[in-house]
Amino acid sequence: MITARMARLSQSAASKTARAAIVGLLIVMAAVFLVQTIGKAHREIGYDFTSYLASARALAHGENPYATGSAFPYLYPLFLAFALIPLTLVPYWLAVFLWYAISIAALASAACVFAGLTKAEQPASGSDQPLLPLFTLSVLLIPILQNNLLNGQVNFLVLLLCVLFLKFHLENRVFLAPLMLAMGIAIKIVPAILILFLLVRRRFQEAALTFALAVVLCLAPAGLLGAKSAHVIAEYFNSMFLGRFTGEHLAAAKGMFFSLAGFLSYLVPDAAEAGWLKPISVGLVVLIVLLTHYRVRSDPRRETQARIFSLYLIAILLVVPMSETHHLAFLLPAVFLTLVMPTRMRRLHPALRWGIPGMFFVLFWLGKSYKLGPFLFLATAYLFLLCGWNILFDRHVKTAHEG
Repeated sequence: MITARMARLSQSAASKTARAAIVGLLIVMAAVFLVQTIGKAHREIGYDFTSYLASARALAHGENPYATGSAFPYLYPLFLAFALIPLTLVPYWLAVFLWYAISIAALASAACVFAGLTKAEQPASGSDQPLLPLFTLSVLLIPILQNNLLNGQVNFLVLLLCVLFLKFHLENRVFLAPLMLAMGIAIKIVPAILILFLLVRRRFQEAALTFALAVVLCLAPAGLLGAKSAHVIAEYFNSMFLGRFTGEHLAAAKGMFFSLAGFLSYLVPDAAEAGWLKPISVGLVVLIVLLTHYRVRSDPRRETQARIFSLYLIAILLVVPMSETHHLAFLLPAVFLTLVMPTRMRRLHPALRWGIPGMFFVLFWLGKSYKLGPFLFLATAYLFLLCGWNILFDRHVKTAHEG
């Protein structure tokens, strides 16, 4: 008995040491990124957050936030610029530090909340278990973390709002869930795809409330623009929605791509000019998501809904025309699940158990090395299909067990 107790104490001490080491390495990584961020922030042209602040100042003074002359054009609804007005009142260096701290806190919070939602997926070997896969992801996906943090991007905050939406939704918080999603949409339109998540689950009132709140949050800041508000909103709508969903935009895109339409235009350059390419591609991706979700819509398990939620986030990359490295932040929930899930698939040979999700990282790093090739799309599409397969596989196992 004494020996067993000593063994447990030794294991506990080792676990605490490992936890401290992982936390220490994460802090060092964050410190290095902070130094790099400060360097970019104080360049003559600044960085993306510099543009956010310029637009916030413009909005506060009743000027067009989309016409600041910034090297990094402001491409979001007015809500973000409005929310950042308080940061225009402090010194620039302090605003940069605060925004970095907000981004780190948002990423850490999103990771912790999502890990909590999917804890049934994790091996029961202690409360510290999620730290190891989270740290592993931090290393394997450094380009995504670094790109978002060094450019002062807003994706981690949007990701946190989406994860909080899922958490509150599963807790039946019928106002907080729509509010979180509406705020995410008001910052960056793309989370609007999650309204479909609510519709498939027949939460029609929550979907309607989300839409109404998002419209209010997007349009209310326009009051600061006075008579120019209608013109500014129309200009934003034309450039962001009409201009970016045309064949002309696809034909002009010569950089990396994540979207299905971008991949098809890569394979057949002449197809980029076809007006049908974008709507057909978007429709196909959305149809796959909806059909997959429909098959498990009544599954009460949180981990199933977390997988479906992750599938919707991957779909964002497959349907949105613009493809930049920082957008890959929306892959993080699905990547976390694909890293943890193989530990439950005991029937598979170890080579397959780890090799199947490992293929994603191979494609991802190939894409990192050759951004103009198809690898980043293939990594995104592979994760999309793997996530969908995991959902249907779990449903099959559950049905067989009940039978």
